[in-house]
Amino acid sequence: MYTPKQVRKVWSDRLAGMHQSREMTATWLQRQRFWEHIVRAAGRSSVRLLVGSDAWNPYVMPGFGLHREMELLALQGLSPLAVLRAATLGAAEYLGATDSLGTVARGKLADLVLLDADPLQDIGNVRRIHAVVADGRLLVRQDLDDLLAQARAAASRD
Repeated sequence: MYTPKQVRKVWSDRLAGMHQSREMTATWLQRQRFWEHIVRAAGRSSVRLLVGSDAWNPYVMPGFGLHREMELLALQGLSPLAVLRAATLGAAEYLGATDSLGTVARGKLADLVLLDADPLQDIGNVRRIHAVVADGRLLVRQDLDDLLAQARAAASRD
C-alpha cells in the first residue's frame, strides 16, 4: 500500500459513515450506471472528456487511479486513442497551454512514459511502464521500483 496510514484511516472512517445499507448500495449502483451512460454518450458525441482521477476519493491512488480511469473509459467505448488524447492533449487544451504542453515537439515541456507494449492495442498497457523521463531525468524500471519501495515504506510509518 502506497498511501499513508493517516489517509487510509480517513478513507475508512468516511466509508464507515456512509451506512452501507441495501438502499445505499442500490443508490451507488444506480449512480455508477448513470455515469457509465453519460461517458458512453459523451464518447459518441463531440463532448470532450479529460482524464484525471480525484485522488482524495477513497482508495483512488495517484498514478494507479489514473490508469484505472483510463481503462474504465475504454470499457465504456472510448477508443484507446481518445483516452490517451483526453489524458494529454485534451488537458493541455483545457488549460490553454498547447504552446508548451500536450504533445511531444521541440521546445515543449515533456515528461514521457515509455511503455513495453502499445496502449493503442490495449489501454491497459499504460501500466506496463519501462521507463520515465521526468524533468529531463531518465528513470529506468529499477529506479521506478526503488521509488515505489520508498513510497511503500514511507506510507507504513506512523
